[in-house]
This record gives sequence, C-alpha cells and structure tokens, in this order.
Amino acid sequence: MATHLIERSERPQDWSASAPAGGPSDDLHVVAGRTDCPAGSSLRIEAPSGTAGHHLDRTLPPTDLTGFDDLILWVHPSRIANGTVAAPMLAALALGSGAAPASEAHAWRRYLPFAAARRWSTIRLGLRDVEPATASQVTELRIDVAGGGWALDLGPIAAVRSEPMSDLDAALRDRFDRRIEVDGQRVPAVLRPDPAAGSPTRIEIATARVSAPTPPSEEIWPPTSPHTATCCAAPTPSSKPWWTSWSSHRRAPPARW
Repeated sequence: MATHLIERSERPQDWSASAPAGGPSDDLHVVAGRTDCPAGSSLRIEAPSGTAGHHLDRTLPPTDLTGFDDLILWVHPSRIANGTVAAPMLAALALGSGAAPASEAHAWRRYLPFAAARRWSTIRLGLRDVEPATASQVTELRIDVAGGGWALDLGPIAAVRSEPMSDLDAALRDRFDRRIEVDGQRVPAVLRPDPAAGSPTRIEIATARVSAPTPPSEEIWPPTSPHTATCCAAPTPSSKPWWTSWSSHRRAPPARW
C-alpha cells in the first residue's frame, strides 16, 4: 500500500480557527495533543459548547491525490459520534483547492464518525469521488464544527493507495503490530522462524500472562486449515505464558481487534 502523508499534526500554529461570521474564533482552539498516538504526534482540537458553525483551516503545499483511494485519519475523541439522535455527528472534513475552496458548498466534504470514545482508532474516507481539479492540487484542509461540546486528539492524516503485495510476511506483521493492548500497553508483532509449520516464518502477535484456568487450546477463528489462528494457553493458572500466532503462508483472519 502506497502512503502519502498530508498532515503530521505536529504544529498547532499551522491551523487557524474562524467564527461563522468571519474573523478569528475565540472559542475554538488547537493545542498540542497526546503523545501516545500509534502513528506519531497529535493535535488536540477543543470545541466547547457554542462553537457549532466555527471551523479550522490548514493551508497545504499543492498536493496531488490523483489515484489515491482513501484518506486515513487517526482520532482519539472525547465522545462517540455516529449520526444517531443520541450521538450526532460533531465534525466534518473538507478538501479545498484553487478550483474549489473548502468553504464552498460543493467542495468535497465528509462527516467524521467517531466509533469509540477516549481511545485511538482510525477513520477511512474514500477519495474516488473527489473532483479531478481538486484531487490534482489539494491546497487546504478544513474541519467544520457541526456541534459543540467535545474535544478531539487528531493524529496524522495520510492518503493511501492499494498496490500489489510484495512481502506477505511483512504485510501480515504490520497488520497486527501494536494493534492489541495488554495491561494498558500496545504489544508488537514479530516474525519468528517456524520450519515445523511448513513456512519460513510465523507471526507472533503478543505475549502476556493469565491468572485463571483456560483450555489447553482454543480456536479463536473458524479454521479452514491446520495452520489458521489458534490461541494457545497453559492448562493451569498462575503466571503461564499466553500467545496468539498466525502462520504467514495462510490467509489472515478477519480483523476483530
């Protein structure tokens, strides 16, 4: 997968806050964010009650997104926003160019769904319907506040494009690396030799400890072969190792993390 980083989310001063009637906003703020974003740095957007209609702007050097499939955003919101009555959408992201400024009604704009609160997750926004004149020279990011009373730590924003997979082992490792949290810490996925499995490597996802009896072996994904996903645990309790591994010569299980 090809990736083009659009916004590193490192400098609050790169963003400007504006009120609905024009001029600077005294209520909408961007400050330094959390330091635990899995993708890098982050900025914190603070949108208190009464900021609906305010917006943030970020000017970019001309950026060609032609041929890219999606935008990926890392987010850590204070509230869930899924478009329901109980959890309405709170913010939208727009792309702008010289041909179509982000402030115009016909600019490419998407609401940002926050599926989980107070933890890091990603949002994927499709780019296939961006007008060619905008996609070829994006010069502006804009975040519109649809409703106030929330805060958001915004991590890096990147455009991605699917490409043929050249290294299956590395791709599988990267799919699970630091995506599982154990005792409050994200654990790495590593490649380990596994000649007995009939392939040069296996992916070891996590190592942790268990303190209650568990079955000696439990399938955690419906098996299609002898080397799919298996959760292995010691048959007795008290400080025995637990791990999950996938053999890279088989297809990966559906993501459930």
